[in-house]
Amino acid sequence: MRHWSASDGRMQFPRLVDTARNEPVLVFRHHRPVAAVISYERYREFRDFQISSFLSASARIGGSAQARGMTPQILTTILHDIHALTHRC
Repeated sequence: MRHWSASDGRMQFPRLVDTARNEPVLVFRHHRPVAAVISYERYREFRDFQISSFLSASARIGGSAQARGMTPQILTTILHDIHALTHRC
């Protein structure tokens, strides 16, 4: 992983992007990491992994809730009540 200062990245943005196509770039400001720049391909892989993980967790949680008696009607009532409580004037 390459390290760049934010000011170098700003001044040499095309080079930063070219570097990020081949390896992740960690951007620092005042000696602290503030951003990571990755290729679009790596971003897609990360996004697809996150979506897959979310769907898998949702299926597990949904199955567990259903096994404990949760129904779409009960969930709708709970969500309606939460909405009413959080949107009171």
